[in-house]
Amino acid sequence: MQWARHLGATVIATVSSDDKARTVERLGAHHVIVYSRENFADAVMRLTSGRGADVAYDAVGNDTFAGSLAALAVRGHLVSFGQASGPIGNWDIGRFASKSLTISRPNYGHFTDTPEKLAPHVTSFFQALRQGVVRVEAPTRYDLANAADAHRDLESRHTTGALILLP
Repeated sequence: MQWARHLGATVIATVSSDDKARTVERLGAHHVIVYSRENFADAVMRLTSGRGADVAYDAVGNDTFAGSLAALAVRGHLVSFGQASGPIGNWDIGRFASKSLTISRPNYGHFTDTPEKLAPHVTSFFQALRQGVVRVEAPTRYDLANAADAHRDLESRHTTGALILLP
């Protein structure tokens, strides 16, 4: 999100709670939609005067996939890179023709499986950190003995950012 904003994108974030809304606002989202209260596809259309988003990045999967597609502009692109809520199931790709939509399902490992492929990503990321383009918040720490608490917090969506289990 921070990098997209730095590159000039208008960032519309959708989150599940007010706490997460405050987090993404602090990190630079131009607009934040709490999808547990508002249909995020409708909100995106309202915020873009009916045009839709050029790109949607969806890490949630089953619960948000249809909405992500609906939020796209004509010739929009959906990057589906996760399935936190489960697999997206089967879709008739013929339905994408109504707006000439495209979709990708990248696996980051295919882009970083050799030192030569990984190096440019590492270089760009650390340069962005040094320039202040990207800020990384401290991870939430759990004692290994409390790993079950970490899992419960993660599953109940009470966490943001990275979690670390400490011995």
